[in-house]
Amino acid sequence: MQSIPMNLNHRLRLSILTLMVMGIFGAESLQATPRFALETGSTCITCHANPTGGGMRNDYGQGFAIDEIPMDLASDWAAPWPGGFVTDWLRVGAEFRVQALNYQAADGSRKSPLFAMQSDIYGQILMNDQVDVVFKTGLDPAYATPEFWLRLLQSESDNYIRAGRFQPNYGLRLDDHTAYIRGGDLRLSQSGFGSAGLSFSPMTPKPTAVEVGFFPGSHFQFTASLANRFIKGASPAYGFNESLGEKNFAIQGGYWTEWGPIGVAVFGNFMQEDEITLAGSHWGLTWLNFTWLGEVDWAMDYITAGQNSQAVFQELTYTLLQGLAVSGRYEHFDPDLSSASGSLSRVDVGLNLFPTSFGEIQFHLRWPMVEQNGEISTAPMQGILQFHTWF
Repeated sequence: MQSIPMNLNHRLRLSILTLMVMGIFGAESLQATPRFALETGSTCITCHANPTGGGMRNDYGQGFAIDEIPMDLASDWAAPWPGGFVTDWLRVGAEFRVQALNYQAADGSRKSPLFAMQSDIYGQILMNDQVDVVFKTGLDPAYATPEFWLRLLQSESDNYIRAGRFQPNYGLRLDDHTAYIRGGDLRLSQSGFGSAGLSFSPMTPKPTAVEVGFFPGSHFQFTASLANRFIKGASPAYGFNESLGEKNFAIQGGYWTEWGPIGVAVFGNFMQEDEITLAGSHWGLTWLNFTWLGEVDWAMDYITAGQNSQAVFQELTYTLLQGLAVSGRYEHFDPDLSSASGSLSRVDVGLNLFPTSFGEIQFHLRWPMVEQNGEISTAPMQGILQFHTWF
């Protein structure tokens, strides 16, 4: 590893940047592939069966994948069934990701694992215009984390209430679970760090929850949920051993708008589970071919009692041409803000290619960095190649 002396206190620079960002933009919920929601000025429910984003696409989401995303807009290839409908009341879908990773192991050798990152099957049963049941399960039994819920929609509105097993709504719902604001690296560690990240990994069992969502006006969104605990591990016995104060409570509120060619979205997040508190903000800004997404979170008593942590995400994407974008990302995770040293950062540059409808290829290079005792040490570069398809 290469050591670089620090010329300026790393946390001071990070805090100044964070305060500048929050001062300009306030606090947002963009999910799944968040930049598409920001660039189109839409909410997640516009494209997804999940009202807080991610997973199964609806009619509009499938049409967007055909007409707006790929390089080859002349392609009229569609899903196996129009809109995913098998009958007029049953919609199905699926999502698959295969990833190759190249990294340097502890013994100095380069390793190249190849693994299936995602293999999910989706379903939606439409009871009527205002009631539906949505379910998802993984094909790999070792990592299957089923989700399902019953949702009641208000007539002629996106307002809803749902109950079932799903992840409470918090932060950017990125399609990269290795981000420190989601689950972090699940198998790789740097210089003694464990899994640096929050509890929003796709491998985390989904708790039983009740959630309400409101869309007052055309530019506001608010969600609130009560769930069995999941930050501290799956709740045994369906939460029979939990008091109300030990359960998970999450709220999120935000605003998005457009000022001519500029689109802005700002949200705030809060989550409480027993003694653990998560609080933060995420935001987005789009202008011409540029899209900026960011999030900062503070986790109180998350790793251990009396210890406060911080996770930061910043990503700038530039669309080179239809279906091809380049991105630069900076991430930071500090497990103990009271300590003068000991934090993990990462720089990422990547290409995101949609050669055809329902097909995506990502290529990323990453440089992890560890701060210890006033110095930043850079770890060997990591390479990621991912193939993604869905319908």
